Amino acid sequence: MAYASRVEFDDDLPTLGVESYRDDHAPRSLQDRIGALERQSWSLWTEARLQTAFELGVKALELRLNAGLPTDESCVRAYVRVGCLALRLGRSRVAVAMLERARDLQTLRRDDDDIFAALLHNLGVAYRVCGLLDQAADVTRRALAIKQLARGSDERSYAVTMISAAHAARLQGRAKEAYAIYTDALERLDARDATRCSDDVGALAACAHQGCGYLRFAAGDLEGARVSFASAMALRMRRCGATPTQLAGSRLFLALTLERLDERVEARQLVLEGLEAYRRCANARARLVAQFVEWLQRAEIRRSQERDTNS
Repeated sequence: MAYASRVEFDDDLPTLGVESYRDDHAPRSLQDRIGALERQSWSLWTEARLQTAFELGVKALELRLNAGLPTDESCVRAYVRVGCLALRLGRSRVAVAMLERARDLQTLRRDDDDIFAALLHNLGVAYRVCGLLDQAADVTRRALAIKQLARGSDERSYAVTMISAAHAARLQGRAKEAYAIYTDALERLDARDATRCSDDVGALAACAHQGCGYLRFAAGDLEGARVSFASAMALRMRRCGATPTQLAGSRLFLALTLERLDERVEARQLVLEGLEAYRRCANARARLVAQFVEWLQRAEIRRSQERDTNS
């Protein structure tokens, strides 16, 4: 059973944030209110208080729309910010609606390629979360093309979008293309040595290693999958801020690979560690927990059968 192609955990690929932008078209009192709400929303976002940040962002956006303010760059940024927060909160359909509106407005303007590329990247992530893989692949390729032409595009931002494109290609079954993009992203990040990665680079590299592991596992390359999953786990274990979900997921797929390689003692230990880590996650995903339980049940059944055979 190809677990790595059937059930996956959220790799938590970063959205590309768009900071607040002063709106000079609004009357001073309204401008001050909108600016205060957006600054507070941004501050709460950086503090990971996402629900409150989302509510303030929506309120600021409503003030803009109700006042009939021009749909300029500040309005585009407001839509993007609310869309990204919705995505982080798991409201993927809301995220798609907000980001599509921002895309439509920015397409008419196209006066800032950096904003447009970040917008398309975030929309691609939202499409992928919703299972709209063709749309995800299309807008992510467009984001990459814009970043290739942009002179000031930094390697980290480019690598983030590359990994998103690889995720979409992998989920569409384009394994060779996905693997090539993952490895290219790792080279750009220069993240092949897990012991020397910064936390920021390590977070992205872990996503790429995990993606390579899925592809190798599905192709039957168990030794290669072991290397990829182990690299992802090593990065996440040393990375400050890695979530229990990420750590648990890395342990799970490494354990599944070790089980296939008949290294059952190590596999069982990883599963137990992963399950314990996952219990510390406030928003436990039932499908991942189910995979832990299923693995433990199968392992117990197999050990029971082996004991019966030996006796």
